[in-house]
Amino acid sequence: MACMMTVRPRLAILDEPTIKLDVGTRRQFYKVLKEELRDQFESTIFLTTHNLYEAESLCDRVGIINKGALVAIDSPANLKRYVAKEQTVSMLVRCGDEASLRDAVGMLGNMGNVSDPQIEDPEPDLTPKSARGCKRLSLRIDQEAQDLNSVLEVFARLGIRVVSIHTNEVSLEDAFLRLTEESPEVKKDG
Repeated sequence: MACMMTVRPRLAILDEPTIKLDVGTRRQFYKVLKEELRDQFESTIFLTTHNLYEAESLCDRVGIINKGALVAIDSPANLKRYVAKEQTVSMLVRCGDEASLRDAVGMLGNMGNVSDPQIEDPEPDLTPKSARGCKRLSLRIDQEAQDLNSVLEVFARLGIRVVSIHTNEVSLEDAFLRLTEESPEVKKDG
């Protein structure tokens, strides 16, 4: 890296440069790559890696290769968006009336962009004191519609208070697995 910094290359080709680095050294390396090589010297960095966190945090564009064939190339956000058909949402909700919560689940089940609404008791050991007596509601929302507001409107009409919302984002790893499964190079069972 030091040799590379002295010549200020327009193109840097790095083949799994962090594979044997400890966490602290790896973070310093990322910082040098981003702040000095890319931003200050305006170098183009071509990086090969199996570490998808590294690819997502360092790269503007990611190419996914499966069995020697390039199956996708785009920004990490667009690759994730391509495979993200649904977003999983988990909410802690409080209502005085169990029937209202069952009504909400029925109404949500009839919405076109929501699927699989389920009510659960939250894990007592993991629930903060402020959320005691709440129920956990999980559902999936069509990513294209991105309509969490319509879910919240149902709760407001029925007097259900939302204590917390947690969404599970699709990772670049999820995108990689989906794209390599869909690749014509991959044999599928059945």
